[in-house]
Amino acid sequence: MTDQELQKLRYPIGRYSKPDPITDALLREGIDTIEDFPQKLKKK
Repeated sequence: MTDQELQKLRYPIGRYSKPDPITDALLREGIDTIEDFPQKLKKK
């Protein structure tokens, strides 16, 4: 197995890249996503 194939298995949605800078709008977006998630699960 190649290194590239192993990386795809380790990071199936890609590596995390920290946004720079972390703004209030970015934080609000993340919080909204987390808040909305349980309701999205209930709809399915």
